[in-house]
Amino acid sequence: MVADILPKLAEFEREDINYYPRPSLAGPERCIRQLVYWGMGVPRQSLPGRALLIFDDSKWHEDLTADWIRKSAFQIHSEQMKIEIKNEHIPNFKGSIDYMLTDLAGKDILVEHKAINHFTFQRIAQGDLPPDYITQLCLYLRGIQQSYNPDIKDGLLLIKNKNTAQYLEIQLQYEFDKCYIDQILMSTGEKKEINKEIENITEDALKKFVSINEYKEKKILPSRQYEIGDWRCQYCGWGEKCWENWDKEIEQMEVDKVLDKETSDAIHYYLELQMHQGEIKKERDDLQKKIKNMLKAKNIKQGKTDEYIVSLNVQNRKEFVVPASKFEVLNVRKIKKGE
Repeated sequence: MVADILPKLAEFEREDINYYPRPSLAGPERCIRQLVYWGMGVPRQSLPGRALLIFDDSKWHEDLTADWIRKSAFQIHSEQMKIEIKNEHIPNFKGSIDYMLTDLAGKDILVEHKAINHFTFQRIAQGDLPPDYITQLCLYLRGIQQSYNPDIKDGLLLIKNKNTAQYLEIQLQYEFDKCYIDQILMSTGEKKEINKEIENITEDALKKFVSINEYKEKKILPSRQYEIGDWRCQYCGWGEKCWENWDKEIEQMEVDKVLDKETSDAIHYYLELQMHQGEIKKERDDLQKKIKNMLKAKNIKQGKTDEYIVSLNVQNRKEFVVPASKFEVLNVRKIKKGE
């Protein structure tokens, strides 16, 4: 009665926003070709209503998190304050911060809140830093230092797992266009030391917008940043336009060309890796077969060592492109505490 109309309502309510440079678009993973399409005014295709519903709830999560912080001894202020990042090449470059946080020592910290899916959250928790979010936060810190307080250098990227309500925070400092990332702190209390420095982080972002303007003026497109089938292309409003006739483009490319040394070296390294990968896979397959035979010879379906539990199971392969069949699976995992 309701479930089927909600995605349709989301599609109907979708609002087209004109392109303009802003911090949320500045990161290196945000496709520059997409932004050129947008800046040129090329009509975008409608995203599925379900995708729009996924994107829609981030502000609600931000407000919910802020309400919880207010119950602590930390102070929140300057919510949605407008920030201008001054630059001669990108006039009127503005954005809105989420809020400032004053800690127990009276120090002000800029907070950027994100709410994301479980799998992306896990990748970040393992140390796979999100460059676009970090760039956005550093641009806001640059604007604050330019116009409000040059002594505010600390930023906190606060990320919520929308599936589990877990949190992590990435602590960083920004000064003289260098971003130093200290650590990742989980809501479970676990810490992951990062100790990474990124130079020219905001200047590189501003150069990106200069390039976009140049592409727009010349009415040409930059190269595609991602390969066909990438999830970013699937969720892009210009994905179909971008990839139409791409196969014909390949067919029209030159053949029998002598390649330069850089390309030749890359090919050599690729084949070397491919060779080692094949050797490792063969060794792994042989070892898996050996372990299976050892278990069968001892009539053991499941057993354990000091560190691992190993089991031999039968699974069903469902019919799809090949007939349904049964096959063996060897599972090995580390023993959990208390097992």
